[in-house]
Amino acid sequence: MRANKVFIFSVIVFLTLPAFPQTGIRLLDQKVIRQFLDEISGIRAKEYVTGISQFNRTDGAYENTGYEKAVHYVMSHLKESGLSDVQLLTYPSDGAVSHGTWLSNPGFRVESARLSLIKPLREKWCDFSVTAISLMPYSNGNGVYEGEVIHVGKGMSEKDYSGKDVKGKIVFADRADVGQIMREAVIKRGALGIIVAFSGNRRLAEYPSAVEVNRIYLKAEERKQASWGFSLSNAQSEKLKQWLKAKKKIIMRAEVYAETFAGNMPVITTAINGSAYPDQEVVFMAHLDHYKPGACDNASGSAGLMEAAIILNKLIEREILPKPLRTVRFLWVPELEGMAAYIEKNRETAKKGIMGINFDMIGEDTRVCQTAMLITRAPLSQPSILDALIEYYTRCVDQLNVTTELGPNNMFNYRIIDYMGGSDHLLFNDTQIGVPSTMIVHLNNRFWHTSLDTPDKVDPAELKRCILLGLFLGWTAANYTEDHVLDLFELTHQSVERKMDRYALQYLSRLDKAGSRTIHRVHRNIHRYIEILLENGILSMSSIFKNLPDHNTHTELIDAHSDLLKKYAEIQKERIKNYYTQLCKKRGIEPQDVSLTELEEECRTIIPERLVGQSLGMHAVFEILSSQNMSSISSYDMLYEMLNFTDGKNNLLEIRNAVSAEYRELSFRRVKSLFEVLKANKVVDY
Repeated sequence: MRANKVFIFSVIVFLTLPAFPQTGIRLLDQKVIRQFLDEISGIRAKEYVTGISQFNRTDGAYENTGYEKAVHYVMSHLKESGLSDVQLLTYPSDGAVSHGTWLSNPGFRVESARLSLIKPLREKWCDFSVTAISLMPYSNGNGVYEGEVIHVGKGMSEKDYSGKDVKGKIVFADRADVGQIMREAVIKRGALGIIVAFSGNRRLAEYPSAVEVNRIYLKAEERKQASWGFSLSNAQSEKLKQWLKAKKKIIMRAEVYAETFAGNMPVITTAINGSAYPDQEVVFMAHLDHYKPGACDNASGSAGLMEAAIILNKLIEREILPKPLRTVRFLWVPELEGMAAYIEKNRETAKKGIMGINFDMIGEDTRVCQTAMLITRAPLSQPSILDALIEYYTRCVDQLNVTTELGPNNMFNYRIIDYMGGSDHLLFNDTQIGVPSTMIVHLNNRFWHTSLDTPDKVDPAELKRCILLGLFLGWTAANYTEDHVLDLFELTHQSVERKMDRYALQYLSRLDKAGSRTIHRVHRNIHRYIEILLENGILSMSSIFKNLPDHNTHTELIDAHSDLLKKYAEIQKERIKNYYTQLCKKRGIEPQDVSLTELEEECRTIIPERLVGQSLGMHAVFEILSSQNMSSISSYDMLYEMLNFTDGKNNLLEIRNAVSAEYRELSFRRVKSLFEVLKANKVVDY
């Protein structure tokens, strides 16, 4: 009876498949679309989420940990499904060794860990076997520790400990950098361990028992002196603070049997080899590591990758789909550090990539998690067809009206946003590797990095949408030929014009916010930004042919579209000039043509060259940006883009303009100062 229902449902879906956007463009055959829609199961993918999220998968060495069990879970399912080329690659990981400039993490192994209240009453507060996230990752302990609880505010500086003796006691701190708290309380002052309060996240106000993750990041030489830490829920934090305010004596007992260790971190890879161009690869990626449960982050991405790989391989093995023309590779990695190790050891393979698709937090129930799907465009430093395909296929998925019989079947709530890094795709987007890559993600999930990131927050319909979008992108990139050139040109041309429109609106806003003394210079810069967008657009169209055998046979087509884009760029310049003229008139000032300042002329003479072969590690980035007071998240992406444009040809003026075109107006003085720091750190030279 169940089989009959499934058959009838499949026939209905096949017959009522919504049309893709009415553009006359057909990059994917309707048969391919139907097969993906029929075969990809969000329900099965959610079962994989549940399977992965039962393991504690702390980033770092994996031997004899929950991470090792998660690796076995993924690999066994891949092999049982018929994928023959499933490999496990391992790389040293101990908190001291680096891969490129990416510092590895030690392994984290836990036998048991509990925190109990002894006085003013007896009560169990934390238990690793129940809420794994309550024990701070990279804790160390081998016994029972009992002591009085001392509150030290943030606990990160000398003044927080003034007049307080914490030796042999348990330090209670407000949520902050727990590595620094460990350094100040335990390593310097002999505290037994640390407990940290809930952050006060208002979006979790209705969940008083929620616990947030706090990782103890320390230098390798500090770890032997470090101990353990526990994270408290909001209810526990408030109770402690009330007792302390009432001057009650609080005693707690921690039983901790956990250790950090040196070992290896795992990377799982499998590939479906291309039939015509095996040395060109479409790369799917997801990070398998994270705290338990970590259902959305990132069991969902890893599960989605499993479903995509297994179903794609089955369709090919059954000869329902042909073998892809280009190789399709799948990677499950420890986030960032693991990908850095993979790229360092497999650099030539990584550089074969023509497109990257990163599944990172792809299955959220958007209503419950109060979030939306975000799909990131490629950075300006990676001109390609990727943006055009993202815009086209996201609309396609929207029109498919994906649902599942289990619900909740929320509306497709998505945004296509300009480039953002922060996950594994940033390593492929580095110009030293040169693979234009996107991330499909759900940010601002209110349960992110908490104990409530559980499988019930995952929507199988949303999982299916994300997997479909990834496969539409990847299968197109893996199989396009000369027959698709005109369609790709049309899509890319439209996308470039939309990009110019989008940025032009931002530039008008910059003019509006500019002061009367700076508006002329901002207007001059914006004209250059339009030229940068134009150049990016022409290169994006040219990239269509880069992966085709006769890539020099379409110069007339490139020239024709380039001429049209140049005219469109001139229209944008005229539009901005008119707005600038009217603003000047409104402010009672005369429009001016301004020349380069002395500092700008100096920047024009500086041509930096990169000395590092891949993206900078997060530790290095943090230290560099902190020294320049540029530690906001957007500054990370801006620094990576500055290095992407640092090719030994672009001067500092051009690098500054390119990144300002993409993000926001940057001070020439600040950019010059930053590159001086990069030079001192042997990241660049000039």
